[in-house]
Amino acid sequence: MKTKNPLLKIFANRAGITALAFAIILSAANVSFGQSKCNYGGSDIKKSYTLTSFKVKCIEGKAYVKWEVIEPNGESLYLLERSVDNHVFTPLYAKQSIESPGDNQLLHCFIDEYPLANESYYRIRRFNKEGIVISEVVKTVNNERSYAEISISRK
Repeated sequence: MKTKNPLLKIFANRAGITALAFAIILSAANVSFGQSKCNYGGSDIKKSYTLTSFKVKCIEGKAYVKWEVIEPNGESLYLLERSVDNHVFTPLYAKQSIESPGDNQLLHCFIDEYPLANESYYRIRRFNKEGIVISEVVKTVNNERSYAEISISRK
């Protein structure tokens, strides 16, 4: 499977993964990144964007990630990533932004069904239409549940 969309290649290169891997992430996240569905005007999106909240909470073995933004232009792509060391991140979820109605916040949510055990890091990277990271935020979370523990019963 080859990707023909040049924007996918730009975003993938900036995220440090192949265009095909990035296309698969977008597909799994149900994000359409076709030219006709993107509203790319000439406006400066840096002036109007606001991240109002970013929270990660582990409950019963799952990590619940949510962030709220005001995105008047709808010209960004968000990439949620996870890391064990805060240096090497793995992409989990991608979401193309939509235009906020007025100054209302938009809520984005993701459930990590298999979070890393112990301390881990979640990062939201925001890309502009050229595929350049224009903001990123990292949150640390401690997941008490360890998936390495195996219970064996003897009969």
